[in-house]
Amino acid sequence: FFFKQKTAYEIIAGDWSSDVCSSDLKLLLNLILDKDNTVWWYEGMTATDLKRTVFASEKGIRDIIYWKQNKLQKTYGSKDTMICIIKTTDDANYKGMVDALDEMEITDVKRYSIQDIQPIELEAIKNGGDSKVAK
Repeated sequence: FFFKQKTAYEIIAGDWSSDVCSSDLKLLLNLILDKDNTVWWYEGMTATDLKRTVFASEKGIRDIIYWKQNKLQKTYGSKDTMICIIKTTDDANYKGMVDALDEMEITDVKRYSIQDIQPIELEAIKNGGDSKVAK
């Protein structure tokens, strides 16, 4: 038997300015699992302008992941540079997490992390996707 090994990274929210080059933040895709099969998503570290989608093989989170991978392939020469951060609201369910992990496997995401949701992200969801952070 051969097992495909995934790599997990611990990514801590906060001030990364001294540790991470700003161009590295472009590698991040944040997925926030919410109630009713809803997935909020945004790129980078600033939770502004969250977009909403669902778990679906077409016009859903899978298309978002493929879009991000293609974008990084064009920019960096590899889709494997993407880092996906998965978070949940209190209203998310276990099936949503299983579905998110399935999407990591189906789309061949090499680097992902499961993290706690941040208050600014909860605020953005409450406001329909806008966290009121200076853009």
